[in-house]
Amino acid sequence: MIVHLDADAVVLDSLDPLIQAAVEHGFAATGEIPPSNMKTHFWGMPEVTGRALRDVERADQTSAYQAITERFGPLDEESITFNSGIWATRRNYYADRMRPVLNFIKDYHREIWGLEQAMLNIAAFYANQEEPFREVGSRFNSRAEYSYFNDHFSASGYRIASPRVLTNLAIARENPWHKVRLNGVGGSIAVLHFVWKPKPWEAPSSLWEVWEFFADMTPDWRSVASPEGASAIIPATNSEGWVSL
Repeated sequence: MIVHLDADAVVLDSLDPLIQAAVEHGFAATGEIPPSNMKTHFWGMPEVTGRALRDVERADQTSAYQAITERFGPLDEESITFNSGIWATRRNYYADRMRPVLNFIKDYHREIWGLEQAMLNIAAFYANQEEPFREVGSRFNSRAEYSYFNDHFSASGYRIASPRVLTNLAIARENPWHKVRLNGVGGSIAVLHFVWKPKPWEAPSSLWEVWEFFADMTPDWRSVASPEGASAIIPATNSEGWVSL
């Protein structure tokens, strides 16, 4: 079993339901909030998000799209996509059904607007076109609410499903064994994901006190998370090029 967590995610409860969903289906994740689809992930949506596709021409995107669909078949552009910050997959499912797709499309990563998230979604789609991923709900990938989304999506009526009610943090500060709980859309939050900017270690932001709590309990976390600390960490590799962790 492979469980992926972005470095800006905090685990607040058991991941067993996420893992069980991956055991049953093969790949489990949380759909994007607000909802997004394969069309946006491949071609982009700069008129809404303000993000241009770097220096890639539309013709290059079209060539990449044709190469991918000729190799694997039609790509349903209306297929709902997941957020790649938190997901789980069976190792054999990933190796046998998703990795061959990723190995092919990695050469076209510059032409794909959504980068690694879009590539994972494309691989999951071709692995199972009927159900690319098993939806586990927002409690396993609850996004903190940032100004980026407010600025670009509030006019469209979208609101990020952010946890709002922080419970028993004061008790947890006194008793480290006491769970910190957040309540939000879908119930008690299992994973809080600090997407976009600012990161909680860069500046105070929505629900930054949750990160603050875990930072206080983790030796040297603040120094490591700082820009200076992060740049000072150079992974050591062995003679075969593997990173030593």
